[in-house]
Amino acid sequence: MMGATVVLVLLPRLALFSVGPNFAGDSHTYATVAQNIFDHFCVSMSDPAEGDCVPHWGGNQLPGFPAFVAAVWTVAGRSLTGPLVAQAIVMALSTMYLVHAVARSGYGRGAAWLTLFAVGLSPSLMGWSRVFSTEGLAIAASLWVLAELLRSHAARRLRVWPLGVALVVGLFIRYDL
Repeated sequence: MMGATVVLVLLPRLALFSVGPNFAGDSHTYATVAQNIFDHFCVSMSDPAEGDCVPHWGGNQLPGFPAFVAAVWTVAGRSLTGPLVAQAIVMALSTMYLVHAVARSGYGRGAAWLTLFAVGLSPSLMGWSRVFSTEGLAIAASLWVLAELLRSHAARRLRVWPLGVALVVGLFIRYDL
């Protein structure tokens, strides 16, 4: 199923980059915070060129997405598409984890394939892949949380630590996770 995940989840999202990244709305806020994290190791809304680093919690969300962007910039160089590609890869990985959880939770391979098709080809999920914003990464975190809940159900016990980590990561990306 790994190959199918790449084809159904990763490739369509990467193909959307031919349209170009969408940089609007809160994107400027996230980019400013990411630049301050990258350049000055601080969470700030100050102009990164000035280096003032007046402490700020990072806009209207916690700084999970800007920290992700800064980490990608550290590895792949500063660009708009680098974080979007990394976000698409994270989406594919979280989808694989969810599909695996569905298959192992007693729902069978048919349900796993249906989950893969639904997540991979959903226009409402796919469209966020080219937007420089929290939504694409928050969707991946939500799939991770769902997978942990399925694994907890299959184990007949709440997997507190893995579920807690998934929820904390999701919270740092978007409050409404």
